[in-house]
Amino acid sequence: RRQLLLGCAFWVAFAGVGSAFYWLVGRLLVPNQIAIVDELGLADDAGVAVFGVYFCLVNPLAEEVFWRGFLPHALGRAETTLWGIAAMYASYHLVVLATLELEPVLVLTCGVLLVVVG
Repeated sequence: RRQLLLGCAFWVAFAGVGSAFYWLVGRLLVPNQIAIVDELGLADDAGVAVFGVYFCLVNPLAEEVFWRGFLPHALGRAETTLWGIAAMYASYHLVVLATLELEPVLVLTCGVLLVVVG
């Protein structure tokens, strides 16, 4: 029971920090955020709901299953293999970040952080 409460508390804390970071990045670092969201057809209430459910539930679960489940199982769990998977994970996200037209230094910094922390 204590672990469940701690898990919920951590989830709330990380969701709050993640939401604040998303807002900060979206408002300060991605000048065309509204245009991107509108172009994807996600500017109305239904689009926001679909976007939220996908990026809060579906995408994280799919990423965890693929990057931390399938690949280590398929490629092995040696330390060098895990570092390679971390580098692939970061590279994939660098491509995503690059499409947002962010500053190159910020994109590379995020990539390094993803390899080391992610």
